[in-house]
Amino acid sequence: MPWYFLDTNAVVAGYSNNPEYIWMRGMLNKRQAKNFDRAFVISDLTTIEIASAVYALERNRQAPTGWVNWAIPAFLDHVATSRRERATARDNIVPITAAILRRAEQLVHHYRRGQPKALHTLDALQLACALSTHDLVAPVQHQASAIFVVTIDQQLAGCAADQVLRVIDPRHPPTP
Repeated sequence: MPWYFLDTNAVVAGYSNNPEYIWMRGMLNKRQAKNFDRAFVISDLTTIEIASAVYALERNRQAPTGWVNWAIPAFLDHVATSRRERATARDNIVPITAAILRRAEQLVHHYRRGQPKALHTLDALQLACALSTHDLVAPVQHQASAIFVVTIDQQLAGCAADQVLRVIDPRHPPTP
């Protein structure tokens, strides 16, 4: 079963009506199905970042207020459902723990020279969560790279790939 770690921008894309993100929207819609053929993972940080990202779209007149008023509660409802049904949910939420904070700090130091990309604080936290998920899933999946990091952010994508994680840009998804 494939595991997808969704960066906040990928989640926002999945809730949008922009045709450029049809693959991401389809992925998120499939999570409603009863046959679980994939797992989704977000960090606890995403529950905060999504509101900021969606409000920025509204401020920049890239999203109508009606969509903003729908998207944030819809996402938070999905998060609440995942927390309630943790044992059977396909949506997993990685908490921001002391270990995640230490790993993010190490990642910031590792990428201080910007090679392959500079890593900003929130991206370091997201990458630390993705790597933590990978550490848990890889032994079970028997794969060197057990998860896909789904992101539009090229800095995060470059660093994730450097950490030997598979990366998907939802604007250019893999062909089946």
